[in-house]
Amino acid sequence: ILKSVTDSGKAARSTNAEFMGQVRPFDFRIVPKINYRNSFLPVLIGNITEKEEGTFIDITFRMPMFTQIFLIIWYGMACFYFLCGILAVSIGGAEQTAFILVPFGFIVLGQVLSRCCFYGPAKKAFNRLKELLGQ
Repeated sequence: ILKSVTDSGKAARSTNAEFMGQVRPFDFRIVPKINYRNSFLPVLIGNITEKEEGTFIDITFRMPMFTQIFLIIWYGMACFYFLCGILAVSIGGAEQTAFILVPFGFIVLGQVLSRCCFYGPAKKAFNRLKELLGQ
């Protein structure tokens, strides 16, 4: 079922498949197919196991590796400047609060971007998989 709604190549944009990636007999690695750019688009990694009760599918949702690296750098720099701001406020007084507010804003912005752009498509893809696989 999953293979029938998945394109195997990145160049196959003309088909009506809902996912792109690889589907093998015991595992898969797919991405929802969209018509716009989203660096936070979830990568669905699944393992398929046969048991007496039926077929079990274990799915993990991950951000693309480039996005994970970008967010590590983003949060690392924001936290570093936030700690520098705390030091500046403790030494220079309350007039140095901008050194805390700006990095805090970057931390909040990173959270909002990653939550809105990752969890929405991940939930949509999960619900579609449940619908396709009869759950």
